Amino acid sequence: SELGIKLDGYDLVKNQNNELSAEVNTTILPYVLSEQDASIIFIGMRGVGKSILGKFAAKALGRKYVDCDHYFETTLSTTIPEFTSKHGWEAFRAKEFELLTSLLKDCSSGYIISCGGGIVETPSSRDLLKKYIREKGKVVHIVRNIKEVVKCLAKDTIRPVYGEDPHDVWKRREGWYKECSNYEYVSLTAKGDIDLSEWKHDLVRFLKFISGRDTNQVDTQSQQKTFFVSLTFPDITPALHHINEITYGVDAVELRVDLLCDNDSQASNYVNDIPSIDYISRQVALVRHSSKLPIIFTVRSKGQGGRFPDNQEKEMFSLLKQAVKWGCEYIDLEIGGLTDLISDLVENKGHSKIIASWHDISIKWDSEEIQGVYRTAHKYGDIIKLVGKAKTINDNFKLQEFVQSLSVENPKPIIAINMGEEGQLSRILNQFLTPVTHPLLPSKAAPGQLSVREINQALHLIGQLPSKKYYIFGTPVSSSLSPTIHNTGFKTLGLPYFYDIFESQDVEAVKP
Repeated sequence: SELGIKLDGYDLVKNQNNELSAEVNTTILPYVLSEQDASIIFIGMRGVGKSILGKFAAKALGRKYVDCDHYFETTLSTTIPEFTSKHGWEAFRAKEFELLTSLLKDCSSGYIISCGGGIVETPSSRDLLKKYIREKGKVVHIVRNIKEVVKCLAKDTIRPVYGEDPHDVWKRREGWYKECSNYEYVSLTAKGDIDLSEWKHDLVRFLKFISGRDTNQVDTQSQQKTFFVSLTFPDITPALHHINEITYGVDAVELRVDLLCDNDSQASNYVNDIPSIDYISRQVALVRHSSKLPIIFTVRSKGQGGRFPDNQEKEMFSLLKQAVKWGCEYIDLEIGGLTDLISDLVENKGHSKIIASWHDISIKWDSEEIQGVYRTAHKYGDIIKLVGKAKTINDNFKLQEFVQSLSVENPKPIIAINMGEEGQLSRILNQFLTPVTHPLLPSKAAPGQLSVREINQALHLIGQLPSKKYYIFGTPVSSSLSPTIHNTGFKTLGLPYFYDIFESQDVEAVKP
């Protein structure tokens, strides 16, 4: 343009009715692929919200919606209560399987399909769902607090009443739901937890991620420095109203699962200092709801500087596999674990990116050992994270020499830093996804961790972040709020920038 601004976009094309359409060549939009268009199936207990979620998701994603119960009644011209009363539940399950088989054949692409709660009751239907997963389909288990489900069912006067306690139904089906799904979405609907007018958008983000349409991940080709903030709260709930402030200037949010603490003494599976799956899944859902930034799911072992028990390796990998099901954008994987567990996670990571990490305070950056660690991390990770500890400032220079010596033939993004106060220079110089802290956090995730503000101030002091001046020009602009808004942001992030007003009617006056 005349102002030197690069513009980009797509031309509207005409459809068969000679009407303008926003359709474009699929070579321009690489996400128009079979996996991304494959129909998504919702399963879960009656009352978790499959129907309302499915309808909203279909509308938001431009898909068609099919409710299996409604499809059953429409196809057979009867209601489910009438059918079960006349033919029994066994006949209903058999017909349910038959109709789902037909649906998956005729509606395999471009649909959101919501199944009845009991679809997992029969082996044939479970096998059908698992076969769909093997064929790269997406089956999402919608999860809701069982107490809220029971309240919902108590108000339901339309569907047939359970012949047993809903808690017993859940206990029987829970394992089946897990084995018949490759993703899990936690529906936050308990009163007072969240803003109910916004929670549906979390689902859209989740579905776009698992289908590959929008993976919401950091651009690895960007020349700008990027950061992630390490959340060190034992429970994220009390800090939700601070999340926006805590995430100023960062590009991702790390949930340190090993630092979580479930204070509910009634929580199931709370053993060996490991919070229950229910508690962790809720923490992930709350972070996703509170921030649009990608989530880094980290379970740091004691041997690598965290709190997770070293002798609970299988439990750790079970959590990492759950993080894939929860649609976390990044999974931190310690590469010192069992090879078969590592390979299984990497092969089944979906669209999650693996951060292959190694923390060793004794490691030397000029040793053959670090070369071997790097090769292992390069083998398994989409991103490599190597952390040592600096005893002198020279250890930071050796780190920089190591990074610069890496092969450029098959490069992968690398996070390479030293812990401790002596290692802070390495954090200042690290380019990609530097872990940072914030004053509002209860503690730093690692010794020597800095905030975004501190890193920017340090970069300026060593000549790596030059001062800049910005202006709003024209007339009248004297009352513009832009200087106040921008300068507040610059100060918050420690940027050496200043925004001012240039009042002028002459465009020539602003030319260099």
